Amino acid sequence: MSDTSPASGEDELARFEFIPSEPSTASYAYDSETGILSIRFDSPPSGEQGAIELSDVGGGILFLHTKSGVVDGLEIVIWPVLDADGEVDDPIPTDAGIVVPPLEIDEVDCELVTRVNSVGTIVHIAVNDGYAEKTIALADNFLLDVDEDSELTGIWMLDVPEGVAVTM
Repeated sequence: MSDTSPASGEDELARFEFIPSEPSTASYAYDSETGILSIRFDSPPSGEQGAIELSDVGGGILFLHTKSGVVDGLEIVIWPVLDADGEVDDPIPTDAGIVVPPLEIDEVDCELVTRVNSVGTIVHIAVNDGYAEKTIALADNFLLDVDEDSELTGIWMLDVPEGVAVTM
């Protein structure tokens, strides 16, 4: 298992490769008993599956799911800390397509902070408080922010279903 924690001396997040294409369609599944929110893309049913675990010292745990080497969903197992004062506006995608994560990474220790709009339909999870150079639409309601080095800086979920408890 690769670990890119700051103590390892490596970059905290490796570069993601962007390939332009039409965004997919994504669907949500929320388990109110466990608080787990899953987002899956409509993608071909075959292909090798994997995941990159993003976890932070505050206890947040997310999994970016991959299929056939590209990001195809997200699972929020433990919500990252909620910034109740954080403002969230509609993101403006700069690109659309698929994102290929680095193959050597399967676990990343990072800082995660959740921000939600006033009605709970837009959720942004900031990664390492980085600056987004690009916002890439992977699906109709799922976007990723990357910086100038193509490192992940944020995750956007749009049209989040009513009743999802965004808490830590």
